[in-house]
Amino acid sequence: MEMNTIKYSPSTVACFGEMLWDSMPQGLFIGGAPFNVAYHLKRLGEKSLIISSVGRDELGHQAIQKAEEYGIDISCIQVSTSAPTGISDVTLDDSRDAEYHIRQPAAWDSISFTELLKEKLVECPAFIFGTLASRSIPSRNTLFKILDTYQGLTLCDINLRKPHDDRDFALQIARRAQVIKLNEDELYALSGIESETASPENALVRLRELVDPSMIFVTRGGEPAIYFDGTRTIYTNPPKSEETVDTVGAGDAFTAALIQGLLKNIPIEGCLENAVRLGSLVAAKHGAQPEYESSEIANCFLQA
Repeated sequence: MEMNTIKYSPSTVACFGEMLWDSMPQGLFIGGAPFNVAYHLKRLGEKSLIISSVGRDELGHQAIQKAEEYGIDISCIQVSTSAPTGISDVTLDDSRDAEYHIRQPAAWDSISFTELLKEKLVECPAFIFGTLASRSIPSRNTLFKILDTYQGLTLCDINLRKPHDDRDFALQIARRAQVIKLNEDELYALSGIESETASPENALVRLRELVDPSMIFVTRGGEPAIYFDGTRTIYTNPPKSEETVDTVGAGDAFTAALIQGLLKNIPIEGCLENAVRLGSLVAAKHGAQPEYESSEIANCFLQA
């Protein structure tokens, strides 16, 4: 594929939801899917706005400092006086895949709709949100209020984390998005089809019947990622050169590259390829927000 030579101005992408600390054996690390996506968008040369809430505590202060350090717009990070900054306990299984236990209460469960938030969203051509951020009524109401009037591109990142894995509710949230991104386990869970008796294609057809998005993207670890829009199915293999260190943040890197590609009007094949490659690059490094240079992105991407 040829490089895109059209001059492109960086876009501000709004990322709504959980901003928390991942508690791992090595220590505490700032995370949450929307925050990770915002980080990777900045690494890709875009602008990002995080819409979340932290506690009025030391971890909240450090979280805001970290976002500033990364160059993320912090104007819509709210500070709660009634709940602490969120924490998620993370463990890695034998395959180096991450498992999460997200503590409650957490400040990001009470994100409020404000005039500042409304004004900032007008500047954003894309809005990313997940199902996990809707586990509480206050943040859910704010999300729905945004989606009722938002005019840009909307992407829903499905995050089924027990006990926050209600299928009917996740489907309800997913129906509010133009683009859905999820992993293979979540694909089968949402479609209601057993993986032992059906192919991913069967599950994709069923999910589209239930949700009717414009596009569905499925991550599958070491297996080919999938794009599906009802008429086309595209598979993209992950690069064989990358060895997985841990998968924390890899899916969020995939989302960041994907949304950038869609905003740049890169052909879908290129969007999917770049998303897979960046996800693999991040999985080959430690943590959700590893450092990587522009030269690594250039070598990684087919189109930029």
